[in-house]
This record gives sequence, structure tokens and C-alpha cells, in this order.
Amino acid sequence: MKAGRAAAVVARTLGFPEASLSNWVRAEGKGQLGLTAEGKPAPKVTAEQAAIARLRAEVGGCP
Repeated sequence: MKAGRAAAVVARTLGFPEASLSNWVRAEGKGQLGLTAEGKPAPKVTAEQAAIARLRAEVGGCP
């Protein structure tokens, strides 16, 4: 989007909702990306944790 592409095009290319992308870009512009709602640093997610979450979502959201 910073290169001038429309949010809808970028979101469709990346495979997630346009609203999420717009919210992330807005938060980054305010210096809020990576913060919780309380303004504290968000916990880091490892590549392994992200892969596990993705796989859980693929098989039906196991806890």
C-alpha cells in the first residue's frame, strides 16, 4: 500500500481481509503496531507458534 497499491488488491494478494490490512497500516502509522490494547508491547510469536496456529486452523481449530 505504501507503494501506491490499493488496500483491496494487496489484501486479496496476501489472502486476508482488507479491513485487517487497513487497520495494521493505520496502527503502524501511529506507532502502535506491536502493542496490546493497553499500550504494552505485544508478546512475540515464533515461527513455530505461527506454524502450529496455521495447522490448527487447517484441521478445524483444535485448542
